[in-house]
Amino acid sequence: MKLKTLIFIWIIIFWLGNTAFCLPWKILHEQSESQDLNQQELIVKNNPEDLNNLYLLGLIYFNEYDHQQAKTVFEQMLAIEPDLVEAKWGIAECLRREYRLELSQKMLEEIIDRQPDFFPAFISLSYIKFNLKEYDQAAKLSDRIIRRGKKLADRHTLTRAYLIFAGSKGMIAYNGGLLSAFINGSPVFTNLKRARTLMPDSPEVYYGLGCFYFLAPGAYGGNIDKAKEYLEQAIALDPQIIDAYVRLAQIYKFHGDIDKFDYYLNLALSKEPQNFLANDVKSNTCNFICLEPELGI
Repeated sequence: MKLKTLIFIWIIIFWLGNTAFCLPWKILHEQSESQDLNQQELIVKNNPEDLNNLYLLGLIYFNEYDHQQAKTVFEQMLAIEPDLVEAKWGIAECLRREYRLELSQKMLEEIIDRQPDFFPAFISLSYIKFNLKEYDQAAKLSDRIIRRGKKLADRHTLTRAYLIFAGSKGMIAYNGGLLSAFINGSPVFTNLKRARTLMPDSPEVYYGLGCFYFLAPGAYGGNIDKAKEYLEQAIALDPQIIDAYVRLAQIYKFHGDIDKFDYYLNLALSKEPQNFLANDVKSNTCNFICLEPELGI
């Protein structure tokens, strides 16, 4: 065999050995929004080594807020394909939901370095950055999806990117001066509307709009009544959106109804004791904004 042929074969083998095995994650994320859990469990039971179906099952468990079952599925995937990026992200997302943020962040950064077009990892990392009050980083991560992922990301991932970008810009605007408020506040509602266009019935979108109407000054569209309506809709659609209970509690406090403030805040903490926003409000630390009646609309 000629030397050039040998070199070519060696290059191909080396390239294949260093190329990550990828799943059609965008398609699977889209399918997870409508696929029935029981049906998917049966599919996996009949073919327990099919990575596509395992990944889809893990995503459905995430949608059901069952991250323990999801973790079992992603671990099963790693046992089959130890270097699978999608499964590693699944583990990292489970860790994030367990509030093991340092380990989750490390894994997510490694995933992004290795596969910079795997946008779910950007979403998970941007949530961590937001909760750590690193709003600039959260905005940059979500903006990267918005700029590059309109044709590459699934609808839910792109919707979440718009929401995180809007929320991060809102926090930057709130914590900055007048110039920051003008520069960073202006994209907030625009991106919320983009999210609503993509997923008009999403409880996360309702929550984002509720936060906007609650926290924005009256001159910029703030409206407590609208805020309450959107937050209640978010909870009705998805009772596991814990932050919505906290913002709703704040609205009742704004109106002087301390009993309902306590009820909704305690409800949030009973569902998710480590929730950042709930503990921030409970301790009156107010890193994520506490709106007092005299500052209201």
